Amino acid sequence: QADMLRQQAATLLAANEFTRAQQMLTQAQEQYQVAAQAVVQARLRQQVTRVRREADTVRASAEAVGAPQWFPTEWTAGQQEEDVGKSRETQGELTAAIESYRQAGQRWEQLRQAALGRAAQERAEATHQRVRQVKEQAQPFRPQAEAQWNAAHEQEAQGDAALQIRDYDRAVAMYAQAEAGYQRTRTEGAERQRQEAVEKAAARALFQQAQQSRAATAHAEGQAEKEGAREHASTLYAQAETLHTQAEELWQRHAYRDAMSRFAEAQQHYQEAQSHARRERLRAQAHTSKEQMQSAHEGALRAGAQELAKEIFAEART
Repeated sequence: QADMLRQQAATLLAANEFTRAQQMLTQAQEQYQVAAQAVVQARLRQQVTRVRREADTVRASAEAVGAPQWFPTEWTAGQQEEDVGKSRETQGELTAAIESYRQAGQRWEQLRQAALGRAAQERAEATHQRVRQVKEQAQPFRPQAEAQWNAAHEQEAQGDAALQIRDYDRAVAMYAQAEAGYQRTRTEGAERQRQEAVEKAAARALFQQAQQSRAATAHAEGQAEKEGAREHASTLYAQAETLHTQAEELWQRHAYRDAMSRFAEAQQHYQEAQSHARRERLRAQAHTSKEQMQSAHEGALRAGAQELAKEIFAEART
């Protein structure tokens, strides 16, 4: 319409109708101004819509991470700013509405970031608490897995340092590594404790067996001594004493398995010496008995001869 008025004005100017031409030009100018204002308003409305939608998107994101629960007061203030923007948009105060929506969007973003930070902090603290629980469970196994414990303790300290400076992502990462380290401490330490318990039980059993073998050897030594083996089986007895001495030296060095072997050999030699000494003693007793029997026999013979001589002598006198 403004273009039409401008063309009509040009025609009137060509016809030297200056008054009407001026009127037409004035009307065309007004139409152009109205059109320009309409364009500005349309662009403002588009901008209002875009800014409002951006604020709505940020608000939804902030709500999703729990901002209303973390910061209820600030969230209410953001809602009020948003309501002001909607009111100004309805009243056609588009520039003011844009500013209100922008302020609301900025507040939503700040609350979103703050909620993310608070959630990260809570996650880091929860992870730290879990680390402490696992650490307490791993404490009894520390002596058996000192290296794993020290590594986990260092990672926990790094997590503490990150927590202090609010680097929550790093704190969570370090705490997770520490937790895994303490769990390895508990697992490996428990396995080593089990192995140590088995080894100690085996060592106790070996000690008891060696102790029994030692006592049996000492008993065998005493029995051999009673049989007079030191005198009547000196070679075997000397060998037994040598083995016995070696066994005692191994016992003093806690070499119980080797000591048991020596005690067994010494015990066998003592028993052989005892048996040999017993045979020698019985042989000597038998020899003595034989000699006594022969002596008695000879005495008997001599006594019988004397009696016979007396009888012969008596008969001769008669």
